[in-house]
Amino acid sequence: MSKKPIEDKDFGVVYEALAKKQIGLEEVRSRFVDFKTAYCKGDKTGHIQPSRNNGKPLKQAKIEKYLFLSKEEPERYITRWLDYKTKAKACKNYDCDGARSAWIVPNAINVLYDSLWGEKSSRMAKSGDTMNSLWITYAQILKSERKADTKVMKQLNLLAYLTHTIGNFIPCCGNFNNGRTGSSQDYWDITLIRLQGFYLNDDHLDSFNPNCIAWLKSFGESENGWKNLIEDNYLESYVDEEYQVRRFYTGHEIGSILPEDNQILECLLSMNAAIIARGNEMREVLENRLEEEQLRLFFKDV
Repeated sequence: MSKKPIEDKDFGVVYEALAKKQIGLEEVRSRFVDFKTAYCKGDKTGHIQPSRNNGKPLKQAKIEKYLFLSKEEPERYITRWLDYKTKAKACKNYDCDGARSAWIVPNAINVLYDSLWGEKSSRMAKSGDTMNSLWITYAQILKSERKADTKVMKQLNLLAYLTHTIGNFIPCCGNFNNGRTGSSQDYWDITLIRLQGFYLNDDHLDSFNPNCIAWLKSFGESENGWKNLIEDNYLESYVDEEYQVRRFYTGHEIGSILPEDNQILECLLSMNAAIIARGNEMREVLENRLEEEQLRLFFKDV
């Protein structure tokens, strides 16, 4: 039986299906779990727990405090994302991605990191990261004429859902954001361009703190280190067959990071395709390591 596009790990297949509207919100939310639902009122309280960096037991009152989202499935996931981020500004003790500063996280994130990265994750990568940021591109859209573009807004809403799904998380060292691009220019093709330069040309060494450099070097040196970084972190959807970084859109470079109006749709399609394809690649590995009950932490169609 041939795979549906939503199940494919090939970036090109997924990108084309998104562009042709063969993958939409219904397909995405029927397959991938949004980790933000761990903070929904009325959800199972066991879905949140202390992060790996904070072993304090959770009291019921503390659990209830962090169940702040509506369990009802919204049509505008941008609104749910905004609710989540608004709460985050008031209280920085939680995060879906298991960031070092967080101590209330979804159970799924601890299971994910331990299952796919195991000992290396625990030893070298002491934090977590949400890879592709919704806010940076959303802010660009709000300033542009594309906020009235139906195609753009549908892909933005899709990204709002995908932002906190399995394919958009990665373990990393603390303060990694500051070295890779900074939080205001948070695109993972640009991140990988910087990291490729780090491995192949010793570029951007002054951008990373010693802990980040040690983590990056744990994958190896030079070309082998670069390829190991890609393969060990399931990042094949971000590179071509020659391990060259796929730009989210033509002209996306370190010196020109934010998309112009006519580049926004291509940028959104690329981010969504990369997250979906990577999530499917990770699923192939997890299906050989986890029981169905644990797989349901990440996927609805198990």
